Amino acid sequence: MSGQLWARLKGNIPTTNMEPIHTLVVDPSWTGAKYQDELEKESDEEEVLAARDYMDEDSQDDAKEQHEEAAVSYTDLKASIEEYYEENIAHRDKTDQLIASSISSLDKRRSSINDLYKGLNVITELLKDINNSVKVDLATNKKIDKASKTFAKISAQTTKILSLVKTFDFSTL
Repeated sequence: MSGQLWARLKGNIPTTNMEPIHTLVVDPSWTGAKYQDELEKESDEEEVLAARDYMDEDSQDDAKEQHEEAAVSYTDLKASIEEYYEENIAHRDKTDQLIASSISSLDKRRSSINDLYKGLNVITELLKDINNSVKVDLATNKKIDKASKTFAKISAQTTKILSLVKTFDFSTL
């Protein structure tokens, strides 16, 4: 609404033709005559006051119920979070234990494999020394052949062990 029209409707600026803007409700006795919009305004005010009283009563009860529900909901949520946290900590502890045992097992296997390699290196050096010192003797050559075959068997077995270790599934421990 424009400012002047609003001011006229509120009664601050007189209209040019001075005719009433509002419908007049005539009281036959000519006492207490009021405009129709004033009557509606009074009726609206009474309804608003009644609704406000009703809303005040409801909102206090609702607020109290919501507060109690929020407190219960917060307690449930907190308990749920704590339970979830404890469960995850337990899973993490189990995972850490599994990893530690797997690493320990791998370290033991690595140590055993290193010992086997060292033993094979010693045998290889001994065979080289024997081969170099006795090339002419036929009986010695037979012993060297036998030692070489034994070395080949040991090497084959070591290779099998290494392939088993490589294919071993440590997650089943």
